Amino acid sequence: MLRTGTLALIILILVLFPCAKTSWAFWVQNGIPLCMAVGSQDDIQAISDGFGGAIIVWGDKRNGSDYDIYAQRIEPNGNILWAENGVPICTISGDQKYPRLASDGYGGAIITWWDKRSSSSWDVYAQRITASGIVSWTSNGVAVRISSGNEADVEIAPSILGSSIIVWRDPRAGYSDIYAQRVSANGEACWNQEGTPICTATLNQLKPVITSDDAGGAIIAWQDFRSGTSTDIYAQRIDANSNVLLAADGVAICTANNDQDYHSIDRDGHGGAIIVWHDWGASGIYAQRITANGVRWWAESGIAICTGTVEALYSQIPMTADEAGGAIITWMDVRNYSTNDLDIYAQRIDENGDLLWGPDAAAICRASGAQNAPQPVISGLHGAIITWADNRNGNSDVYVQRLDPNGNSMWQAQGVPICTALGTQYKPKPVSCLDDGSIIAWTDYRNGADYDVYAQRIDATGNQPIATLLQSYLALYSGSAIEVTWTLSEIDSDFEFIIQRAAGSPLRFDDVGSAPVTREGLSFAYKDRKAEPGTTYWYRVDVSTRTERLNLFETGPVTVPTMPLALFQNQPNPFNPSTEIRYYLPERCSVALDIYNVKGALVARLMEGYRDKGSHTVSWDGRDRDRRQVNSGVYFYRLKAGKVEISKKMVLLR
Repeated sequence: MLRTGTLALIILILVLFPCAKTSWAFWVQNGIPLCMAVGSQDDIQAISDGFGGAIIVWGDKRNGSDYDIYAQRIEPNGNILWAENGVPICTISGDQKYPRLASDGYGGAIITWWDKRSSSSWDVYAQRITASGIVSWTSNGVAVRISSGNEADVEIAPSILGSSIIVWRDPRAGYSDIYAQRVSANGEACWNQEGTPICTATLNQLKPVITSDDAGGAIIAWQDFRSGTSTDIYAQRIDANSNVLLAADGVAICTANNDQDYHSIDRDGHGGAIIVWHDWGASGIYAQRITANGVRWWAESGIAICTGTVEALYSQIPMTADEAGGAIITWMDVRNYSTNDLDIYAQRIDENGDLLWGPDAAAICRASGAQNAPQPVISGLHGAIITWADNRNGNSDVYVQRLDPNGNSMWQAQGVPICTALGTQYKPKPVSCLDDGSIIAWTDYRNGADYDVYAQRIDATGNQPIATLLQSYLALYSGSAIEVTWTLSEIDSDFEFIIQRAAGSPLRFDDVGSAPVTREGLSFAYKDRKAEPGTTYWYRVDVSTRTERLNLFETGPVTVPTMPLALFQNQPNPFNPSTEIRYYLPERCSVALDIYNVKGALVARLMEGYRDKGSHTVSWDGRDRDRRQVNSGVYFYRLKAGKVEISKKMVLLR
């Protein structure tokens, strides 16, 4: 079977595209490096680029002891689009840490972070990077909030017209309050230059989280100390014009006894939001849905998601909207604490507050060793892909599982390994792909010197597009067909290629069937003669052995030009005993296809009637109108479409 190439070789692969674009990366086993610069890279965040790829941002110490911010974009087929080791977002003196990002709506992102360039306090800065990797605002970012105090807990959500809403914890009044600002696509403050107050209630408000309200505004939740005895959860909604829409200083989400924290938020798809938190008084995870008008939709103190077995070690209880008004929530679970293991569980809650995956939730992974840092993203119709750090092999690796809408695991039990390389891999961050798969980025210590950034993709079936010794590939329209060609550096005999094709959006790849693949040495080719004019196609080539099927490569888009009425040369020609005649109609019309001999006499009418726009194929078996075999010789076939006639010559050899 095909043998997997080494990482060093794959990084040097030259991958060809129809536009002659080159790329120097491809998916390989255990992931491809997005950044291997000197110094550590960590605190990874990732979002979808809206085209099936991902934008990843991280904190970076390549320039010395201070942290800077860098970013990278990667395509679905593993092509790294921006500068090697990432584009610098902010490299000014002092620390820049804890980046967060939101889509700019055009394939790029707006990135915000904590910034200590003043050396005396933390401020809030932001920068926009376009889809092509161009940093488009003031060098090293625009100031969102500067003061003598320490602004912190910075979060971001997309707003309208490429703008974003940024929220932070602000100490300007002595205690920490919550403020927000909308930053335009041009990097300008849309609201009061000092920010709009979200909550200035007595005592401290901390750790704001934010989600879009699907109307250009946002819903923000935070941990609130106003009671003076314990921390509660409050929330507020603000529109795109800075109008605070709910009660002053927010509405109470949960004010039960003891502390509520580790909260997270996501949209409910109806202008409201679902908020989840860890509740120390009830010892478990609780959730609440708040409407666009600030009404708590479920029980007063929230719905219990899981009680008694939750391990609250991280800053949030991860969740994702299920795109049906509910949410999928994940956590680390200690119900099997006798084995000294942490496991991963998940629950789906619908818009009415009903638990859909049973009272005990769905067990995602109960393998030996500890599993931690789960992160979910939506996959398919109301399902999810969940990734986590896994210690079953003695050090931290990255594993992933896909769940259907009923909470059933769709891939192998206890998860699919994404990276089991040497060293530590931790804090994976997944994003959804257009094919219901996921691109996952993580912090990686395989080189033993410092932390790097790696990524891998997994498709909806649980397969990873691992590269073999692929030398090059090319996909282009040749004038009569789309040709996909590829070359390998080595290959064994026990294999076959499987061609898949997709058209339109979202991309749905289907097997072409018994697609003929030609071979010359280690070069291979497939011609798609059924590609329709005016249509854009993508192709995948898989390699299959007796034991496995792996993705070899995925092309970029190839567009067949629009074309007028056409009659193509019959195939085969010369022929015996039959041949196929193909023609293309630019619109629906009345059609007739006839065969004539060299004297101009009608031999046979193969077809007559109305046909739809598109390609059509008709066979002739070398017989006349009376079903008698005709003699060898030259014949003409004539297509009449509407008022237009086209003829071509063919040869019958008996």
